[in-house]
Amino acid sequence: MLQSILAALLSCTIVLFNGCGEGQESPIDNNAADSSDLSLDAAQASETMLPAMVDVKLKVLHEGLLTAGDMTVNLACDNVFGGGATGDWTSNNVSTTSGSTVSVVAGKACRVTLVNYSDSSNTYSAVSSSLVVSISSSGVVTAASALQYTSGGGSPVLQWFAASSGGSYSIVFNYAADAITASTVTSATALTGQTITLTVAQVPAPTVSGLTVYNVPTLNGVAATYTLVVTSPVITGSISCKYILNNGNTYTATSWSSVNSAFNNVSAVACPQFIDGGSGFSVGNWTTNWNTGNTYLIMWANTVNNISSYTVANVTG
Repeated sequence: MLQSILAALLSCTIVLFNGCGEGQESPIDNNAADSSDLSLDAAQASETMLPAMVDVKLKVLHEGLLTAGDMTVNLACDNVFGGGATGDWTSNNVSTTSGSTVSVVAGKACRVTLVNYSDSSNTYSAVSSSLVVSISSSGVVTAASALQYTSGGGSPVLQWFAASSGGSYSIVFNYAADAITASTVTSATALTGQTITLTVAQVPAPTVSGLTVYNVPTLNGVAATYTLVVTSPVITGSISCKYILNNGNTYTATSWSSVNSAFNNVSAVACPQFIDGGSGFSVGNWTTNWNTGNTYLIMWANTVNNISSYTVANVTG
């Protein structure tokens, strides 16, 4: 009898992990997962994870002057989920405005397709092929030659849209009634980081940020066009603005006394009146007295009791 009991106990000890008695299943077996199932779940999870994104700035110029219209774009990026697939990430019919940003996958080659653009009068869509602008995995924008767009209808208005780089992850669309003007490459001089603050007598200098000067070079004898683009935040604390020819650095941008002399010189020209663009930026035409190849000192002043502090930018056209 005792031997039978000991034998039964020994049998339970041996089969502990399989359960003692018939019809019982091991807890470990209930919770165990097949290794192939785990691998499949990991692969599925990697495909559904959202990739890191980066903003792309979109600006639209009409014959070199910044506009504030609405646009629709398609976005595509390559090899986002592995396997070297082209366009395996897309976002179509994205509505945005000139001066705003759209998001693409960071670190991947991507494309922005201009589906349509609306100014105050018409909405333009491609006559044949839409304009496609390529962006490298490091953010380098490749210029795109002009393609024709139309307003449609019985009396269509035709425009040519081209694109150039406005810097890393920045696209500048330019459109005009003829392909030559639309394809004219605009150069951009970003003033952000180039402004200098000169404070005196505890008068706070103006705050200037998000500034870019665009230049459309001389074309067929027509004078160059300069547009000062201001993005939010615009300019605060400035009660006046002037610019003056500064070839050879006649005036020293880092010297308050030199800038003060320039500001009060009769040759200093008042800055153009900024026009609100409705999309967080302003536009002014700087063509008058500003020519290609010349250097100009732009001066924003805050004056209290006839004493001025300045924020300045020395820009070569």
